[in-house]
Amino acid sequence: MTTSDEVVFKEKIWPSLGMYLATLLIIPAMTVLIMPFSRSNGIFIGIALYLLIIATFTFTAPKVVLTKHTLSAGRGHIERQFLGSAVALDRIAYRQEIGRKLDARAFLAMSGWAKTGIKVEVVDPTDPTPYWIISTRKPAELVKALA
Repeated sequence: MTTSDEVVFKEKIWPSLGMYLATLLIIPAMTVLIMPFSRSNGIFIGIALYLLIIATFTFTAPKVVLTKHTLSAGRGHIERQFLGSAVALDRIAYRQEIGRKLDARAFLAMSGWAKTGIKVEVVDPTDPTPYWIISTRKPAELVKALA
């Protein structure tokens, strides 16, 4: 991405607040597990493990960035000139597209945190990838930005 390449859409797909709260259960679990040896070490290890999990969530959260010239989703990058039509996928359509309707050649930029996404056609004749499926919490907004 060049400095003159204006960002049209940008999203980082963070885990939900519920996931961060549920992960807190690692602290009492580690405390109970290590309590026979040392209660304070169990609490310390639980907190350290929780912080490690949170850091992992933070640094591995996928990004979707659409500029005037490129689309980046996770580790994939494609020039917009090679993109065809895009369709927003609600929860049910998204589940079907990543399940029984999935083409094994498709590029997937998925996150377990987002239950919706888009399907965008690849029109490059030299690319064997028929389409991309991208997780996003804002599928209608991304499709509109692609249009």
